[in-house]
Amino acid sequence: MTNDPMNGLVRFIENRRDVGIAYVIALVGLLELFGGHRFYLGRKGTAIIMLILSLTGVGLIITVIWLAIDLFLIPDMVYEFNQKLIDDIQNAAYTWGMRGNKSS
Repeated sequence: MTNDPMNGLVRFIENRRDVGIAYVIALVGLLELFGGHRFYLGRKGTAIIMLILSLTGVGLIITVIWLAIDLFLIPDMVYEFNQKLIDDIQNAAYTWGMRGNKSS
């Protein structure tokens, strides 16, 4: 791995999340009820809860309400995911740079 800024840009482009795709996942087929959009956005814990709730009658009602609320929250969830990705890339570059400077 090099400390090339293009490396970080490529990593971001390959791993970033898109609001439009999150909405498609949230609104298409059974994915909406099984928390597919939450899996996509890296929120595995709440996605699993949503999935389990979806398998019961009462839980299904809760999941539908939860999904309706999530439709308003998706842009912020995507922003948070992408911001964390940027922070991780910057921290990795900084850590690499510090190791590189110590060995010089």
